[in-house]
Amino acid sequence: MQREGAAALYGLNISKLIGSIFGGMVGTDDDALRQRLARLRDERVRAPGWRKAWQRRLYLAAVYPAFQPLIYGLVNRLERSHLLDRFVKYYDECKIDMPADYLVGMTRVEARVGRVQVSRYAEVVRRRREVAAFYDEALSGTPGLCLPPRAPGATHLHYVPRTERKREIVEYALRHGVQLGELIEYSCADMPAYRGRPGNRYPCPIARKLSETTINLPVWGELSAKHRKVARVVKSYHKTNQRR
Repeated sequence: MQREGAAALYGLNISKLIGSIFGGMVGTDDDALRQRLARLRDERVRAPGWRKAWQRRLYLAAVYPAFQPLIYGLVNRLERSHLLDRFVKYYDECKIDMPADYLVGMTRVEARVGRVQVSRYAEVVRRRREVAAFYDEALSGTPGLCLPPRAPGATHLHYVPRTERKREIVEYALRHGVQLGELIEYSCADMPAYRGRPGNRYPCPIARKLSETTINLPVWGELSAKHRKVARVVKSYHKTNQRR
């Protein structure tokens, strides 16, 4: 059997398939590597203090109300006006760096959230596959819309069609009460922090094209009226504008 890699790194922030508020983990079947990583963790990662623990609790308490329908409209407007960049923008295009607390361990509340999420993994994947299958059927044949490939075993962290009118459809959807996201809105090779570096020797036109054309449809939760509305709005835009 061909070996793909010695280890896998997983981000566990709130936008992932399962999460622990912030943080991440490493998985490996190489026992020597596992022991080395554990030793480095014990030597370099320090225990979190009470301040970080309370910050995580407050963050978790704020997240759930923020995504409720009555409040989310306001949150979305603040986000689009860039007033929430400090909280939602996790990178600076001009810097290659690590989070300020990357050598601070997870808090107990993060660990508890993560363990609960792991216990729900199979159900989370089942729901996302159901929503993705619905989009496959509902949006099939939509002019100007390229659906993601159907990959056996996919867990559907995202559902990402491509369209040449990305900005137009995002604005159209907002006017009809639907927020469409972006999977990756940048190409690393074009970012100031990477441009001109020795390892960045080749153009990356495919990455740039994907960053300019990919939209992200919501797949969280049980299949419901909100997913059907998303499909109607996306299809309506492309049918209305197919002759342009």
